[in-house]
Amino acid sequence: MSVPRSFQQNLIDRVWEALQRDLFHFEWNFDDQVYETPDVKVLLTGIHLELNSRLQKPAVDTGGDSVILQSRDLEATLTINSVSIDQWIEREIGGVIGRFRVQARCQGVSLRMLPGKALFEMRLSPVFEGGRVRARVDDISLTWAQDGWSVSALNCTGAAGFDDIIRAEILKQVADSTLVNKYKAAMIEYVQNYVSRQSFDFSHSKSLDNIRPDIHASIRITRFEGQQENALLRGVIRIVFDRSSEKDVSLDLTGKSLGSISQTALRLPEQLVPVIAKRAFPAKSWSKRVSSREIPGFSTLMQSRLAQFFVWRELIRFSKSAEFLFDVTNAKALTLSGADLSYKVTNTLNAKMYAPRDGKYVPFMDFIIPVSSDLDVTLADGKLTAKFSNVEIDLKHRWDPTYIERYHPYRTFARDKILESVRDGIRKGTQFSFELPEIPLSDSVQLKVEKVVPQPGSKDLIFYLQADLEAS
Repeated sequence: MSVPRSFQQNLIDRVWEALQRDLFHFEWNFDDQVYETPDVKVLLTGIHLELNSRLQKPAVDTGGDSVILQSRDLEATLTINSVSIDQWIEREIGGVIGRFRVQARCQGVSLRMLPGKALFEMRLSPVFEGGRVRARVDDISLTWAQDGWSVSALNCTGAAGFDDIIRAEILKQVADSTLVNKYKAAMIEYVQNYVSRQSFDFSHSKSLDNIRPDIHASIRITRFEGQQENALLRGVIRIVFDRSSEKDVSLDLTGKSLGSISQTALRLPEQLVPVIAKRAFPAKSWSKRVSSREIPGFSTLMQSRLAQFFVWRELIRFSKSAEFLFDVTNAKALTLSGADLSYKVTNTLNAKMYAPRDGKYVPFMDFIIPVSSDLDVTLADGKLTAKFSNVEIDLKHRWDPTYIERYHPYRTFARDKILESVRDGIRKGTQFSFELPEIPLSDSVQLKVEKVVPQPGSKDLIFYLQADLEAS
């Protein structure tokens, strides 16, 4: 199956939109840090950075697929469990060298990023893996202004004024945002795990709406190959026919070349049409109860006693408004031949006729009806229309033995005349239409069949499809 560049881009944009819709949350623990002042060493432990932000798409990379998502209304906090000093220092005071122990500690240090002072960016590109489309993190950056942080909490014990020294030292150390660069590779991995949750997965088998209760279809995409122009979807459509001895048909979506076709399309051999028709309508798989009022010419015959006398004399015994019932089944499997969506259809129907006698319906007559017809198939806007024309039928009949034994009927039955009357009513043909089910690629991507046309110079059909991407 081929899908155009616009379809690919639509999927890619959906991934970007999903990332922009949700709140981005980022947490990172830094290694303990040691900073040396002219006098002492300061130990910082339990450093934890937390970001919360919406993401927005300010610009698309010139390459076409890649995108930069950057923070909007970024909120950031930096917490430090402990800032401590425990060191002996030597000082000369009045010619005497003294050795002093300096001890101080701050706990629960918290810094808050000032509004508009920081920017987080991620550069993403799409990746097509098997039946999945996801985002790959190519790069990230986290920068802030030198005066971006403010200390919101600081609880210190030690010499007087120590808290002011520590406050100034912390703000000095966090003024440079490049301190996060040495963690970039690990941070990219963290962000990759986050964005990988937003993807389109086509690999799971998806069921189509049942065409009939006994016919089930599913599709499974095994590979999505993104390309500069048309992408290729590879997979299988499987159709299961409960009533057929040959249970299923598998359609390989690997597909043949679609040439210059630039929209979503699928190319399949037309020989699949008679195969599917045969399995959809095997012998004795179809039945329908038909009223005599639905049969061309029958109602007219019921209104004329004179015609009944010469054509079907037993009908004289029934009211002119009497309704007869026919249980119709297909005695043989449907056969279909032809090409370019124009076919010859043949089948044989069995019809058991019931007559209203003594307040109930009783077996009356049996018919064998060979049928043939021309069939033209068109498909537009997701609707399949089958038009039958040049319908021809034959008729073989017999009286039901139980009816003969009980009611002793008039057996006058002008077969040729009745057949001519029915033929006149059906020869012009009929048509019916029904909606084709959409093809689900994922929970939010559906393909609707727009039209089907023969491929010139081949025995294949081209199915033109329209993607329906549901709002997430």
